[in-house]
Amino acid sequence: MRALTRAWPLRMAVLTVAAAFAGCGDAGGSDPTNPESAIGVTYTVSPSALLLAPGQSGTLLVTMTRSPDFKGDVTLAVGGLSNDVTGTFSPASLAQGTTSTTLTITAGTGGGNFGTMTLSIDPSLGGKPVNVNGTPPALSVTVSIRPTVVINKAGSGSGTITSTPAGINCGTVCTATFPFTQVTLTATPAAGSAFTSWTGSCAVTTPTCSFTPRVNSNSNFNFGTATFTSTGPAITLGVSP
Repeated sequence: MRALTRAWPLRMAVLTVAAAFAGCGDAGGSDPTNPESAIGVTYTVSPSALLLAPGQSGTLLVTMTRSPDFKGDVTLAVGGLSNDVTGTFSPASLAQGTTSTTLTITAGTGGGNFGTMTLSIDPSLGGKPVNVNGTPPALSVTVSIRPTVVINKAGSGSGTITSTPAGINCGTVCTATFPFTQVTLTATPAAGSAFTSWTGSCAVTTPTCSFTPRVNSNSNFNFGTATFTSTGPAITLGVSP
């Protein structure tokens, strides 16, 4: 009986230590805000890069996948924005069962925001950062000067060129700047003329052509030349005897 009494405290001590070590294997538990937990999110972004001019906006689709035991509404923020560039999510938080949101990036018109920004998607739960599992996808936004489109006319005929969005009316206004969105040029021949072709940024034989202006290391100009030919009747000059 005496031997049993002495062994009992030792047995209790062994059980207590074993229980303590058993708890260490689940140090992070199911808390997605605990850096030691395996619970968290992964996400994808499409597209992975945007090119914007001052005053222009672009959108990206953010799709998030939770760990199976992750519960609660995830609030999203975008990190890495500079100057007067802003980012907003719609919806701003993802409830259980909602897997995607649209991120709108808008470049301000201040003119001091040129350059490339590397961005991050920052999820949180109750004001605490949520674990992002794996390697987050690359995401960048470049803000550049608005590209310039210059229109020329050639040939024996005449006509006008207009643009959508508005800016070119050539005619008289043959140069304009545009954001990095599609520009459509329409050539309209004058009476007695016919449209022949486009060359330059547009290279088609139809009166309407579309392209997206770009800026490169050599120039921010995008050229287009519309050729018109005269269709008027030939004039014969005679000499009276």
